Order: sequence, then C-alpha cells, then structure tokens
Amino acid sequence: MSDRTAGQLPPRFSMVMCTRGRQVEIEAFLESLLQQRRRDIELVVVDQNDDDRLMPIISRFSGEFRLLHLHMEGSGAARARNFGLNYVTGDLVGFPDDDCRYLPDYLNAVDHAFSEDPALDAITGQPTAEEAGHDGESLSGWQDVGIYTVQDRCQEFTIWLRRKQLGALRYNERMGVGANTPWGADEGPEFLIRFMQKGFTVRYYPRLFVYHPNKIIAVSRKTLARAASYARGRGCLLRLHRFPARIIFNTLLRAAAGGGLYLATVRPLRSAYYFTILINTFRGLMISRSDLAYVEKGSRSLETLAEISR
Repeated sequence: MSDRTAGQLPPRFSMVMCTRGRQVEIEAFLESLLQQRRRDIELVVVDQNDDDRLMPIISRFSGEFRLLHLHMEGSGAARARNFGLNYVTGDLVGFPDDDCRYLPDYLNAVDHAFSEDPALDAITGQPTAEEAGHDGESLSGWQDVGIYTVQDRCQEFTIWLRRKQLGALRYNERMGVGANTPWGADEGPEFLIRFMQKGFTVRYYPRLFVYHPNKIIAVSRKTLARAASYARGRGCLLRLHRFPARIIFNTLLRAAAGGGLYLATVRPLRSAYYFTILINTFRGLMISRSDLAYVEKGSRSLETLAEISR
C-alpha cells in the first residue's frame, strides 16, 4: 500500500477506482483529474493486477493530489470498491471505471449539484463517447430517481453520494464484473436501491456526462458474452427487488424490439446482440429461490460486517 499526499486541502471528492489489466486508460483518467484544476480530491486505486504495472503511473502523479494505491488479490469490481471504501475521507464519494475519463469542469458541476441542495443525498449522470466538456446546462433537466427507475438511470461510474449517508452500505459482491457468478452486472443499481430504501434521495442529471468508450460499436463474440452476463445480472436485479410486471415486460420488449428491428434490416450481429440480451434477461429472471437467497444474503451480510467494524 502506498499513500502519496502533497499537502492538499481536505478532500471534497473521494474516488474509488478498481482496476485490472489496464495502464493507458488509468493514465488518461489521472490526466483528466489534473484538468479539473482542483486540489481537494482523493483517489483510491484498488489494484487487482498480479504485477507492478501501475507503479510508474502512480509515481508520475504522486504529489498532484491525494493518491492511495492499494493492492488486492482476487477479482470482483464490487469487492474492490468495498475494499476501497474503507479508506475514503472526502465529503462526496464516486466510483470511476478504469477506462472512463472526467470531462473538463465535471467535478465543479458535481460540487454545485450537492452544494445548491443540502437535502440531496446522491446523484447519477450519463455516459458519453464525446469529448466535449461541461457548460451551464450540465445540471438542467434533472429527474428524481426511484427504486423502479434506477436501472435506466445508473451507470456505476456516474454515481456520487455523500459519505456521511453511506454508513454501512456496501456493494453486493455476488453481482457484477469479476464476481464469478452468473450475474455479471447491475451491482450499481442494486447498491442505489438499498440506499433509497434507507430513505435517501437520488437525482439523475442527463446532461452531466462522463466519458466512457462505446463498447458495442462492433459486435463480436466477446461483446455477446459480455451482453449475456450483464443481462443475467439485470434479470436477477428485477427479481431480487420485486420489480412490477410492467417494468419486467417493458425490459424484455425493448430487447425483443431491438433484435427484430436489426433482423428486419439484415444486420444479423446487431440482432444477435439484442436477442442475447432478451434470452439472458429471461434467464436471470428465472433464478432459483436458493440462488436468489444467496444473492440477497450477499447484501445483508456485508452491511452487518461493515456496521460491526464502525
């Protein structure tokens, strides 16, 4: 573990980034932090690599802001985020992906959202593959997020919440990328659902953008495998939190419509992508009672352990 601090201001922002197998993208994210022109930031890097590939990058940025580099064995994005949460000290906590970037003036916009409304507990934003920065419209057109709308208004790397509201809340380590379970996504929405069940408010800003590469420009076997895993996670989420039948139906209908549209326009790979989502969302919905209990216990046991350690 290394802690590189350069006498900055107490952090307003704490970010937990888990990473495995990436270098260029990490460097690009750190550059984007420098472009925010703020010193009140803290980045906790949870390194799941089995080598020291990140050390030259960490050394280059040491002294620019509070940078905590932690090694953790094993896999799992949710597990790594939970590990990193033990070390955050800032007022606001976020979870950037290791291949995203913050656009110019992004952190100022996040700060403004929380500062103008002290009753606001958490926010989400929108991914974009565009490079433009933020302007005066970044916080316009916001919408309240509810338990049954969060799945369409939540990307993990756009989540920010007040640390004092976090309490014992932790990610469910039995869901998400690297969890070694069939349910390879939606640990972020599941996390926020339990946050809202505690009575906290979440707001969605559709113009508050975080850069993230578009991974479905070209459909490949890898794309289809990822879509299948993510869709099973979505189906599990819908069952775990007992979403209404109309939302489940609409989720399946959108995937079926996408598959049918691309099939009709003779784009078989695109059609296969949406039908893969359809089939595997249904498989996630068909999760057995014992597996559902297993996933649900993953949330409860972690919160209990976090509460005991406080």
